[in-house]
Amino acid sequence: MEDKRTGWKKETEASEAARKERDEALKKERAREQEEYEYRVRAARRKEEDDYNAARAKKEAELSEREAAVAAQEAEFEEIRKRAANFDKELAAAVKQAETALRTQLETAFNHEKELAARETEGERKLQAQTIATLESKIQSQEKQIAELSKKAADSAAQMQSIALKALESAQARLVVAKDGGEVRG
Repeated sequence: MEDKRTGWKKETEASEAARKERDEALKKERAREQEEYEYRVRAARRKEEDDYNAARAKKEAELSEREAAVAAQEAEFEEIRKRAANFDKELAAAVKQAETALRTQLETAFNHEKELAARETEGERKLQAQTIATLESKIQSQEKQIAELSKKAADSAAQMQSIALKALESAQARLVVAKDGGEVRG
């Protein structure tokens, strides 16, 4: 019995040691599982937190863009409202400026055309005066030629008359001589 007791004691001790070992292994396994679980939970939480922060940053960026767009639209609307309020004044000023520019342009064109017409008229007048002077010079030259030709014609007529008279006198003298008797030689 002592052997049984010793065997039983050994068995109990072995069983107790095996149980302790199993409990220790189980405890270690549970601790490892707990650590893995906690690691996974921390990692998941970190990922969720990162995702949340990224989504939040994205939403904040979108919100900032929207706010900037709204502010730009409000500024543009305000500018349009001011321009609409001043439209009549701006239109009147633009019309007045356009009228002034057109008037200046037309006056410049008119003055240019007027000056050009005056120059043309002056040029034509000078040309006509020059033509008149040339024609008057030609008339004087022709009158001089006519006077010279008239004088020459008168001189020629006088010479012809003189020659004709001499010829008549000579013919008369021959006739007289021929009547008086003789032969006329000439």
